[in-house]
Amino acid sequence: MVFNYANSNVGINLGSNQPQTTLHVGGTILAENFASYSDSSLKDFKSPFELSIEDLEILKPWNFAWKSNEQMDVGFAAEDVEKILPSAVYRSPDGLRMVDYSRLSVVSMAALRDTNKRLTSIESTINSINNKLQLNLINEQNIL
Repeated sequence: MVFNYANSNVGINLGSNQPQTTLHVGGTILAENFASYSDSSLKDFKSPFELSIEDLEILKPWNFAWKSNEQMDVGFAAEDVEKILPSAVYRSPDGLRMVDYSRLSVVSMAALRDTNKRLTSIESTINSINNKLQLNLINEQNIL
């Protein structure tokens, strides 16, 4: 374990490397739970988070291998995430981008809400067309 007294950063399993963030772990973290403050009293709400279809097209999930160890993984390119949700992307002291994947749940929820709105609109259109077809069928039967 490394403690950097200059900036109070702690590193675990980093070998000879210095910790780049408040807690920098070289390996897997196992925990029962991770929690973040989210109480409304702590926030100054600005506007609802909206997401366009074009935004979703930017965010592409990838299968990839880490260059450091060829271990396969899944995820997004941080550069793409930054275009849609800049608050989910951080920079290490050496300039590399890091993604807070927990914040992407907001993107998923916005996409789901948008999909639901579109589905409701499509269902309404189908019902309207169906009603018109039924009325036409009834009118045709009355003419005969």
